[in-house]
Amino acid sequence: MCTVPMDAPGVKLICRPSYGMQADTIGSPFDYPLSSRMDENDTIFVFDKVLVPRENIFVYGDTEKINGFAMQTGFFHRFTFHGCIRPATKLEFIAGLLLKALEATGTKDFRGVQTRVGEVIGYRNTFRAPGRRDGSQP
Repeated sequence: MCTVPMDAPGVKLICRPSYGMQADTIGSPFDYPLSSRMDENDTIFVFDKVLVPRENIFVYGDTEKINGFAMQTGFFHRFTFHGCIRPATKLEFIAGLLLKALEATGTKDFRGVQTRVGEVIGYRNTFRAPGRRDGSQP
């Protein structure tokens, strides 16, 4: 485990173009409603003969410490926090969009439609609840 400056010689970042930027330059956020608001860029780090100074190395050769990092530091529990918040936020947007569409079409009062809306809101709550729990118990 170590830290490396982002501008160190040999460090390369490979990422795809941002959908949010495309929405701003090519069209408008209305042309790309989901991707322009909820874009999550993924990046691949490439270390090509990067020199890591000794003082930037935290753990070297201690496989037991490295293998226990995720559970012993709380990383695993905080990582799953993000895994719940991200889809919950998207489901909130989708639920709101669904409700507006039903209102616009005049079908929001139909029983079968209300059942389906309840399912979408239930999915949203399924993802939001663990996030609320994890956020209140750091």
